[in-house]
Amino acid sequence: MNLKKIMIIIPPRVYSENDYKRSHPPLGVLYIASMLRDHDYDVSYLDAFAEGFDREVKQNGRVSVGLSWEEIRDRVNAFAPDVVLVPNLFTNFSNSANELYREIKK
Repeated sequence: MNLKKIMIIIPPRVYSENDYKRSHPPLGVLYIASMLRDHDYDVSYLDAFAEGFDREVKQNGRVSVGLSWEEIRDRVNAFAPDVVLVPNLFTNFSNSANELYREIKK
């Protein structure tokens, strides 16, 4: 099996309405993407949180920040990766990572 197309996706995030939303460059993830490219992998990187930073959907006292699931699925389908990696550096964002996997499997 030749797994040469890799897509790395930072998922949207969910905050409580009172939280301060903030974004930090995911340097470690970007270093991994660079290393994979250096080893002849075709890598696509999608930061669905940063690209949709101005998009907020409020529901039940929570705020979802980032691209919609449909926009993410479209990008995944357009690239057609062999492997999708979803880094999850903090446990409070694990629900977003799990939801992303469910959505892109559709």
